[in-house]
Formats: sequence, C-alpha cells, structure tokens
Amino acid sequence: MKKLLLILFAGIVFICGCSNNKYASNAGTYELEYSKYVGDKEDAIDTSKEELILNPDGTGYINRNNRMLELTWDIDGENISYSVKEEIMNQGYSGVIRNGKMEVFNGNPDDALTMKYVYNKK
Repeated sequence: MKKLLLILFAGIVFICGCSNNKYASNAGTYELEYSKYVGDKEDAIDTSKEELILNPDGTGYINRNNRMLELTWDIDGENISYSVKEEIMNQGYSGVIRNGKMEVFNGNPDDALTMKYVYNKK
C-alpha cells in the first residue's frame, strides 16, 4: 500500500512539474533587437534599448524607456502572447518564439500600423 501511494504521489509531482515546464524553458531576459511598423521599409527600424523579462510563473516585466511595466504571459508550443499593464489600458502582444528569438506584434500583423518587435534571449 505504501509503495502504491508513493508511486501515485510521484506521478502527481511529475505531472505538476511538467505543466510548469512550458514557462520554465522560455523564461529569461530578452533584449530588443529592433522594432518597426509593419508597413515601414526594413531600414526604418528602431533599435532602442529595451528588455523583456519573462518569469517562470507566467509573470514578468518590460523595461521600456527606463520604466518597468508589469506583464503576464502565456505560451502554447511556439506561440507566445503577453499583456503589458500600461497606465491607461493593457496592451496585448502575440507572436512566435523559436530558438531564443521572439517576434511579436501589438495587433494584426497584416496592418501597416501594427508594430513588430524582435527580441533575442540573453
């Protein structure tokens, strides 16, 4: 009976630990490579210093213009989304993350006025 309970407990711990791995493997600090409006030419990019900090619990911060803004994030496979708590409203971002490189948009990627952000994991 003790062995059965031990195996059951170990299984529950394993399952709970695996569910958090989706965050843990992508958590870390990402540095902005560039941002630009989708409709702009490739040479019209902004390379301002900005960091995105993703914690393994689905929370984080973005350091934008020396201001730390809180965010929450989620990931499903390579699809990442996060919401930044701005002063007036929450701003949503979504995109993909592959091999430590993240490309996200703050709206419809086909809209010329949407911003594209490209980050690299430190």
